[in-house]
Amino acid sequence: MFNVPEVCRRAAETAEIVSELKSKMQHKKPLTSSRSPLQQLLRRVRKRSNNNIDDNEEEQEEDDYAPPEFAGVEGERDVPVAPPAEALKAGGLSAAGVIGEEQVPTIAQAALHLGLLEVFWKYKDQFLRPGDEMKAFFSAAMGSGKEVGEVVWGDTQGVLLWRTVVEIAVGRFEAWWKVVGRETEAAKLGEREGGSGRWEPKDGPGKKVTELPAEMLPPVDVLMVWHSFMLNPRCYYDGCFALGVPGMLAVAFPWEAIVSLHRRHLISNTNRKQNKAIDLKTLDYTLSADAETFFRVATSQDVDVFAQLKKESFSKPRLPMLEIICPKCEHEHELPIASLDLTANSWHKPGLSLGCACGFAITHDSLCAERLRQDYKQVLAGGPGIRGTFSPPFERGSAINTLIKETFVSTPPTLSTHPTVANLLSFLPNPQQVAPFYLPTSPQSSACISLTAAVIRQETFVDKMHHFLWLRSPTLSTGTLPRAREKYTNFFRLFSLFPGEIMVPTLDLDLFWHTHQLTPARYYYFCLQPSAAGRFIDHNDKLPTGVLDNGFERTGERYRDTFGLDYGGCFCWACEIERDELTPDRGWWMHARRERKKRWERRVKIAFWREVERHRSTGGEQVGLKGLEKVLAEGPKRR
Repeated sequence: MFNVPEVCRRAAETAEIVSELKSKMQHKKPLTSSRSPLQQLLRRVRKRSNNNIDDNEEEQEEDDYAPPEFAGVEGERDVPVAPPAEALKAGGLSAAGVIGEEQVPTIAQAALHLGLLEVFWKYKDQFLRPGDEMKAFFSAAMGSGKEVGEVVWGDTQGVLLWRTVVEIAVGRFEAWWKVVGRETEAAKLGEREGGSGRWEPKDGPGKKVTELPAEMLPPVDVLMVWHSFMLNPRCYYDGCFALGVPGMLAVAFPWEAIVSLHRRHLISNTNRKQNKAIDLKTLDYTLSADAETFFRVATSQDVDVFAQLKKESFSKPRLPMLEIICPKCEHEHELPIASLDLTANSWHKPGLSLGCACGFAITHDSLCAERLRQDYKQVLAGGPGIRGTFSPPFERGSAINTLIKETFVSTPPTLSTHPTVANLLSFLPNPQQVAPFYLPTSPQSSACISLTAAVIRQETFVDKMHHFLWLRSPTLSTGTLPRAREKYTNFFRLFSLFPGEIMVPTLDLDLFWHTHQLTPARYYYFCLQPSAAGRFIDHNDKLPTGVLDNGFERTGERYRDTFGLDYGGCFCWACEIERDELTPDRGWWMHARRERKKRWERRVKIAFWREVERHRSTGGEQVGLKGLEKVLAEGPKRR
């Protein structure tokens, strides 16, 4: 299955330009920042009037052009690479270094992030649409109760399988994370003030940022979980301190380890050591031998999750069981992660109710309440605090822990007195400050949020990036990413100018926001700068649709009023190319022939990169960059 993004209606149907511009003007969503909708409308109308060009005649003339034919690849330099070489050289990839006046992420980092998201999409797709071997294995392992040939495998089964794989990946991440965290803490011990080794949350992350070493790079499923964890910056900050690994906040996402810059348009020489994880031509993700060895030693697991499951199955297919402890009698139960039999009890069954011999019904909510009661006990015993109190604003966290001690000093909460999370938080002035940290989480995870749910939520963004496929866009390094980077800088200023308001990003600047959060320490100190937000900004991806829609409209108005620039718009390839071509010095008097040539060139570029993606996805013989140059140089040809 391959993805070839479609162009928007405005780009595909030139006969309706005027009517669409009127619609865009009415909805206050101009196409470009160089002209208002009214200016664009007048420009098009005047041009057509002066040149006496009818829309239908123009469309007919464009249809008369012969479709372009692109030659194949002529040597390594002619291979189209995604992201393009110039994008991965713009600003550098590494985020390592000592923190000073912080800047937004580089174009190179955002471009490689696009490549990584496509790797994640590709990985997910193999489970949503599994092959026969996977179907046979998981049909038996997930307790369908049917013979392999009797199982009807559709979208519902594919989604359930994917959630199961993510849940397994969370356990693998936990094992990898603990080892990497210990290694990191040992390495960063001497960096702390006075060398005491004690680091308080209010001290902030360490200011010496390092990247995860290449030999510690995990498999793609584990990397995906870590990626989603970091995109919840407050929870990640809180988790690093709560779990005793604050040094991880100063560990940046391993861009350099994921892909290495080489000469010759990033095509590595066959004699050169292969130390990149992502193949830029195929977008395959492969660990180095050192990284594979580290993961196996650290976790006692295979780097391939399916291979590991088959290895553990012995005589018949099986999945790992989750250990559930009864909050009342502390008896241990084993529970499957998921089941194709929707009536059977499993961790992912909505409304889970697991009966214990003591008579207690174990539910997701009762396990959350037990986790909070245990955290209360460690606070009353002199521990550092409950979840949600290790992250900014720090004064609020300190006040909550003090209030817990004052409230339960003589009578600690028990299952009978405080059976639910709501009961346990009822004494707080604002329970919602803590409640999000005590939602159902995997029994095999020590994180303060459900990492499985975090990965699933990120799928929406991953799917959008796959749909638009900016990775192959002809304007990625010349327009799309530079414009988004500037917009992201402006966007953050809105937080300080309009405190208390929810700011909702556009898709392009959200890419930079996500990329920034993958270097937690740099993101933290950037937020605190007066030129940015002046305070730590969380990234909440759990807001309801209504809040997002209203927030987006208000953010767009604030942005236009403050900076005099447009905010939203269409981000398809054709619109992005047009944004690149529109400059203030071009007026409505431009000759119609030149305009037709530009539209033809735009279609040729789109056709070329669509062809590149088709061949990459299907494994066909690739077209070459020289072929594109030749077609553009020869100009349009009549049929």
